[in-house]
Order: sequence, then structure tokens, then C-alpha cells
Amino acid sequence: MDPFFIRHKLGSAEKNLCDAQRIAIDFENLRFSGGLAELEAGDFHGAYKTALKYMIDLRDNGGWVFAEYGPGYIGKHRREDVGCIIARIEPQGPFESFTAPANGQTYQVTLKLDPSSIGYIRYSEFPVLLAIRPPYGTICRPSRSTYRQIAEAFFDGKKIPATEALNTLHPKIVEQLCVEYLRRKGHDNNKLAYCTLRPGKSLAIIDIAGRLQDERPIFAQVKNAPLSADRSSELASQLENFIGESNREDAVGVLFGMFDEAQEYDGPISFVNLEKVFQYFRESDETVLKNMVGFGEIGTDKKPFPIDVDWTG
Repeated sequence: MDPFFIRHKLGSAEKNLCDAQRIAIDFENLRFSGGLAELEAGDFHGAYKTALKYMIDLRDNGGWVFAEYGPGYIGKHRREDVGCIIARIEPQGPFESFTAPANGQTYQVTLKLDPSSIGYIRYSEFPVLLAIRPPYGTICRPSRSTYRQIAEAFFDGKKIPATEALNTLHPKIVEQLCVEYLRRKGHDNNKLAYCTLRPGKSLAIIDIAGRLQDERPIFAQVKNAPLSADRSSELASQLENFIGESNREDAVGVLFGMFDEAQEYDGPISFVNLEKVFQYFRESDETVLKNMVGFGEIGTDKKPFPIDVDWTG
């Protein structure tokens, strides 16, 4: 059974739809006098056609869905508990229409969730979902095979190799992991004392800015991607120029990335491979990785979703 992500943006109708344990597609101003038969046979905009194709796939073959219903209440969950409903959809008959009491609008393409499978997951407890869910589209499949494997791990219980789990870290989580690495492991015989800027938000070139325990400034950039020698040198040069403009000759510069350990930079910028960061936490405090990646026993109102990672791989 394939996994799908669906975002509902139906305003006041979202709570009605969630309470009814349904997912739905709204075709906005597209109305069909011939009903669903005309809809399925229709020749219209590609985005609508793809969404309908996925809904038909779920209707005919079943699948698993991660369903977002937007801000507001989801069952007893308050709006700050941002996350999604996770549930199985069994193969079912023709689409059923649903009229939302909140706005009186009828949605023609809806599917019923299996009540016995429904659970709620908070993104704060499982941040990897923010990385693997497609960034756009109303309903879609995971874009990469590794993302699909992780989505399926919610349901099939298979172990995920640690390398693949770590490769799905959201960029902001990687930045925070590097901050924690500098705070615990340190760099240049010193540990990070504090950050002077919020990691990853303030400057285009700098992801981490702070002070080491000896009060030297430290500036770092984090790239959670393979870096060629040319690209590494380019980023290091930008970081060096930024530090030069700070007029602090004692400043420390670090580039975190995925590159060959043999890569070097003819300048004051140090290269730290992200694999070295991951390995440090594997050996010193594996719970940091588990919590930041979001794999583990995740409690929900209905059931736990045990996601198992092979941290030796």
C-alpha cells in the first residue's frame, strides 16, 4: 500500500472533515453538472488531474495517508500541536460526497479513513516528517525512494539504515545538531559557550554565530549535501571574507558539509564532515540523534508508531 501526503486547505470545513474521518479534494470553482462521472472523465488542468488520479488510486487500491487539516482543533488537539493524522485507507466503492456543516459546501471527492488505524503525530516529536513530505501540492507521494521507505516504516515496521535516516534530517535540525556538536565536542580546543544569533535565520552566509569559551568569535556554515572541491572552496572563501569584514583576527570559521576528508582549504576555514558529527553522537549520546531525527516510540492517542533505525549501519 502506497503512502500519500495530503494537505487540506478548506477553512472552516476542515474540522468537520477531520471529525468525519475523511480526506477530500476541493476542485474550487470547477463544478461539474454531470457529477463524478464527468469529473473522472474530465479534461482539465494538470494539477487537478494529478490530484484526482491519486485519489482514484487510493480509492481503488487503498494506501496510507499523512493528512494535515490545517490550524485549529483536530479532535481534542489544540492548534499549537502542529502535526498530522496518520491512517490507512482501505479500497472502497465510488467516491462519496460530504457536505460540511461549517460552510454548507459539498465536496464530491472524499474517502473514508479506517477508524481502527487513525493516530496523531506531532511534528515536534517526529521532525523527519517535515523533511520527507513534499513541499507543494494538495496530495502527493514522497518524492524520493528513501523518503518513501521512511514513510512506509510507519506501517511495515522495517528497520531503516542509519545513513538513510540521517540523510533525511531537515536542514534546520542539522544546523541545531552542529550547534550541539560545537557545544559538547567543541572546535579548536574550545567549546561553544553561547550563540549570538538564532541558528540559520539571520544571515545568508552564516548559519551559526557565537562565542567560544575563551571568548573568541566563531562563525559556521552548514550544508547538508555532498560538496565538490570547487563548491567547498567557494563556500569557504565566502566565509573567510565574512570573517575578514568582522575585524576579528581571532575569529574561528567552520564549514560543516558532506565532502571527502581529503578536501582542504588553503585558508583559515576548517572543514568538518557531517558524518563526523553524526558519528560523535552515535558514540557519545545516541539519544540526541534519535530525538532530533524523530525515530523512536512515538505515542499517539490511538496507538504508538514504533520506528526502528539500525544505528550500526
